[in-house]
Amino acid sequence: MELHSTAFQAAVTRLLASPAEAVVFGALTAPIYGHRVPFCDAIAAHGRVSVDRITQKTRDAVREALQRRLLREVGLREEG
Repeated sequence: MELHSTAFQAAVTRLLASPAEAVVFGALTAPIYGHRVPFCDAIAAHGRVSVDRITQKTRDAVREALQRRLLREVGLREEG
């Protein structure tokens, strides 16, 4: 699993530390039954990271907001 790969963690850490304005979308594991993944906690707390909590009730609204954000970040306009 990538979360426990030191090479993956190093690559993500380098990406977040770089001056490049890359737009990256990803998913972090949610804590289950009190089990936390320290690497995920660190990524979620990073200043360049935005976390959207997704539930069955909010998934459509979150998807639409992420789509608008991505289009804005890459300089595209929504059609229609």
